[in-house]
Amino acid sequence: MFTSSSCLHTSHFLQPFDVAVFGPFKRYFEKGSKTFPVLNNNRFPIKDDIADIACDPLIRACCPDNANAAFEEEGIVPLSLDGMMKGIIGNKPVVTCAGRTKR
Repeated sequence: MFTSSSCLHTSHFLQPFDVAVFGPFKRYFEKGSKTFPVLNNNRFPIKDDIADIACDPLIRACCPDNANAAFEEEGIVPLSLDGMMKGIIGNKPVVTCAGRTKR
């Protein structure tokens, strides 16, 4: 399995797992946290409950389909300049026919 690591200030196309794995995990975890009291006699979760709440969301979010989709959505695999450019906010570099970029 390919694992990437990059600085926190990089853009999304350099952090594909933020887009397709950690985003869904956060949503699934928040949903599980909100339903916990309903399923446990209105008891709020304590630190000992966190692993139990996070287990299913982690398995759902960290599946191979999400990991592969992350790299495809960001234009990394297969390499797609158009896919990468759509994730850039602000002034995008202009790519010339020779493959060089200019601002």
